[in-house]
Amino acid sequence: MKEHEQYLLDVIQGRRPFKNPNPKLGEGKYYYLDPNQEYDDMAPARPDQKTYVPSEDSPNPYLQPRPQAQQSQQQP
Repeated sequence: MKEHEQYLLDVIQGRRPFKNPNPKLGEGKYYYLDPNQEYDDMAPARPDQKTYVPSEDSPNPYLQPRPQAQQSQQQP
């Protein structure tokens, strides 16, 4: 039971992707939900709210550090 609890905790915290039960052309077998969007608990997630990944071991792109934008320094 402990393994099941850890698995669910990993899914909720974004460390494991959801399995895509019926992938269509161009969709991956697994996906992460965009944590920056609001969801209706009673409605299914829209395709634009999902980021597809090829495998269960793929990292969550939302948890990856974002590259910092290079700031151009202007000389007076």
